[in-house]
Amino acid sequence: QGRKEAEERAKRETQARKEAEERAKREAQGRKEAEERAKRETQARKEAEETARKEMQGRKEAEDKARKETQGKKEAEDRAKKEAQARKEVEDKAKKAAAAGGGGGGDGGLLG
Repeated sequence: QGRKEAEERAKRETQARKEAEERAKREAQGRKEAEERAKRETQARKEAEETARKEMQGRKEAEDKARKETQGKKEAEDRAKKEAQARKEVEDKAKKAAAAGGGGGGDGGLLG
């Protein structure tokens, strides 16, 4: 009778140990899956931040390009204004010279 109870107790202990090991295994598996999930989430967050950084960089480059184009247009307009001003001055000088010299030249032609 004592031996039978001892065997039963040993069986129960073995069963309990087996169940504890299974539980520990499941918990370890659960932890592992949680770590994997956390790793994937961290990776996804990192990729999202990288994408956002690239988009911001692209926007900044586009703004810089637009600014340079605007600056280039402004410089071209300023250059065109200066050229027009210089042409006008040359024409004005030519007119003055023609007015002054033209009158004298005409007289000279008549006297000659």
